Amino acid sequence: DSASGGSGVPVGLSRVKTIYSTASAFLALKDDGTVVGWGDSARGGTPPANLAGVIAVCSNTESFAALKSDGTLWAWGANSAYQLGDGTDSDHNAPVQITGIANVLQVATGFQHALALKADGTVWQWGSGSGTINQVSGLANQTLIEAGRYHSVSLQAVAQATKISPIVLSFPYGTTTLPAKLVTTKYNFAVRGRPLNFSLDGNPLGTVQTTASD
Repeated sequence: DSASGGSGVPVGLSRVKTIYSTASAFLALKDDGTVVGWGDSARGGTPPANLAGVIAVCSNTESFAALKSDGTLWAWGANSAYQLGDGTDSDHNAPVQITGIANVLQVATGFQHALALKADGTVWQWGSGSGTINQVSGLANQTLIEAGRYHSVSLQAVAQATKISPIVLSFPYGTTTLPAKLVTTKYNFAVRGRPLNFSLDGNPLGTVQTTASD
C-alpha cells in the first residue's frame, strides 16, 4: 500500500496491460502509455513519473528499459556493468535516455546487457562491461530480437518469391471517368506482412500507380 508510505502496489492501479519485474521491484505498463513502478528503488522501483508514450518494457534482475513511441529508449535501476546504456556505471533511480541510438523498434535485456533492433533492421548492443553502444556486425534485415542471461538471438527476414494475384476493379461498361471518391482513396494491402500501397491518383482508367515499401 504505497498510500501509507510503503513500497507496495499503488492504490487504485487500473488499466494495466502488462507487469514486469526485477529481483525486487515491479513496473506496470498501462494502456495510456504511462508506467507505474514500486518496490526496491535500487533495482528500478522508483515511480518513473517522467515517462509517457511507452509502447514496450523489458527487465532483468536489476533494471528496466522502456521503448517509447518516438523510437527512443529509456532505462533505470542498477548499472554496474553499463547495462543502462548511458555510458556510465552509475545507478539511476529515475529513467535516463539512452543516447546515441534512435528509431528503435524493439528492446531486449539480458542479465547485464541489452539489445535494440532499429527500423533499418540492424541490431545494437551494450552492457556487460562495455559503456558504448555498438552495432552487431554481420546482422542485417533482422525482424526480432531476444536476450537470455548471457546470450542473445535475432531473427532475420529472408526474401521469398511470392505469387501475387491481380487486384481487379470492376465498373459498368462504358465508364470513362472514375468516381471522385474512388480516385482519391489510398488502398493499403499487405503481402506476407509487408505493406503494398497504391492510389489511382486522379488518373483515368488503365493507369495505376503503385508503391511497394521495403
